[in-house]
Amino acid sequence: MERKLFLQSLATLSLVGIAPKISKANLLNKSNAIPFHFVGLGTVGSKLITEFHHSGYKGLFTTIDNKVTIKNDQLINRIDLNNPTEIINTFSANNKFIIIAALGGKTGTELTHQIYSLLNGNQKQFKMIVSVPASFDGHSKNKRARDFINDFGKDKRVYSFDVNDFRSIYGNMTIREVFDKSDETFHSIYTSKISDFDMFNL
Repeated sequence: MERKLFLQSLATLSLVGIAPKISKANLLNKSNAIPFHFVGLGTVGSKLITEFHHSGYKGLFTTIDNKVTIKNDQLINRIDLNNPTEIINTFSANNKFIIIAALGGKTGTELTHQIYSLLNGNQKQFKMIVSVPASFDGHSKNKRARDFINDFGKDKRVYSFDVNDFRSIYGNMTIREVFDKSDETFHSIYTSKISDFDMFNL
């Protein structure tokens, strides 16, 4: 399915409500009674979810990407981007969803937009941690990311940071150091602002 058609189908499904079908995520949630559900969108978000799991964070873990190259296991549910029904079913549980995404890419940014609308429209509990890409990623990626921030950045459930601020804060950095600091910032926002129930509900 072409990405544009997929995103349209996801938007349509979100408008009619979340399907009641029990997904793998629901089964894990019922058996372990874990309220936090980490969901990584796109390549960067998927990589970070794997890191979150390896860091010992407690919860359910799901990745949604068009490049599902890592085999599913019992602890990380990996969903192909072209499967809107499974995506919808993933968000049918009454978990506290923590969405991780690096904005900028066309598909990933549109998917983040659709997931926001899906969760918000169904009155789900959720937080989003998103990043604005570095200027060297190009004007179009920066514009897409900033458009998202302009639309949703005032929502207290959305935590965002701008990778372009790093060099003014930390001094001259290599591209590798910028990427590493970005990964570190996703972790620090979670641990300092979201990681317990009381902070999640702020």
